[in-house]
Amino acid sequence: MSKQTINILVNGILYSGSSALKDLIREYDNIGYFPNEFDDFRAPGLIADQLKDDSLEYPNEINKITKFKRLRAKIVYKLFPINPLSEKFYNRTFNHIVFFRNRLNNNKRIHYLKTLSGKLDKNFSLDKKIDLTKNYIQQIGSIYAKHKDYLLFDNPILTTTDVSVWSKVFKPFKLIFIVRDPRDQLADIIKQGLLYVPYGSPYMNLAGANIEAIYGRNRFGAIKFFSDAIKARMEGIERLERILHKEDILVMDFEGLIEEYDKYKSVLEKFLNVDSSGHINKNRYLIPEDSKNNIGIFENILHENEIKELDDLQKWYIKRLKNIKNEIL
Repeated sequence: MSKQTINILVNGILYSGSSALKDLIREYDNIGYFPNEFDDFRAPGLIADQLKDDSLEYPNEINKITKFKRLRAKIVYKLFPINPLSEKFYNRTFNHIVFFRNRLNNNKRIHYLKTLSGKLDKNFSLDKKIDLTKNYIQQIGSIYAKHKDYLLFDNPILTTTDVSVWSKVFKPFKLIFIVRDPRDQLADIIKQGLLYVPYGSPYMNLAGANIEAIYGRNRFGAIKFFSDAIKARMEGIERLERILHKEDILVMDFEGLIEEYDKYKSVLEKFLNVDSSGHINKNRYLIPEDSKNNIGIFENILHENEIKELDDLQKWYIKRLKNIKNEIL
């Protein structure tokens, strides 16, 4: 590509509303989108862990996810038992075209990732490995953002990921974090049935055993574990704000995005330098009125003692929220 694609990195902190922000950004015509969360870089043992002076600290696990799977679906078998003149035939044909296009794109991405993995295993300098990874990100752009100015990545990094590395890999980038009332975050985690997932049931694992040793294996302990994680991630965001240039990082709150949609949309467009005329698919993915149902849900899910346990975190969030409002509105 003659013009380098700008990478938009949208990140949340445990059910904080990053999906809503991602859905809004996807509605712009000059922004490509990598489907699903981008784990290639951030997941344990994958790219980020190989970009260290001593990559042996965390063994390369990339090859475990780059094994090609054969395309088992047979187009002729699936299509031609149906009358080729019927509406059902055309609908099924379209669905299979979409399926195979997505599958081929994914296979191409896996091929690029597997090639990168082989190079990361070589005795190259860290700078060389960062350049190779940057090239991989550009290859991803050639698949999902062809003829577009931007490529949207959903949760490609963690607040603990080495900023001196990922900021070079994804350059040029626009980093956006979305935060949310921590009481609603915890309520949503419970609502989705994820509160006890870290324990690893029905199997024992080291992570679950260690969590239990510190927090106990009960609802209140699990909530304390998640609340501490949320606080740590919020502190990580503040750390990044101190490190990065102001024009490269934006923090938004979920409640503001939904309840002050037009204002926040304008702030977002200004930050990304995109024109409102490019918002051609408005409300196709994000419908603010529907998302309002996700605000204040803690009242029907959390117990009184659990809400009280979150008091300090909630006070911290309110203070943080004032800073967000002052900076972006």
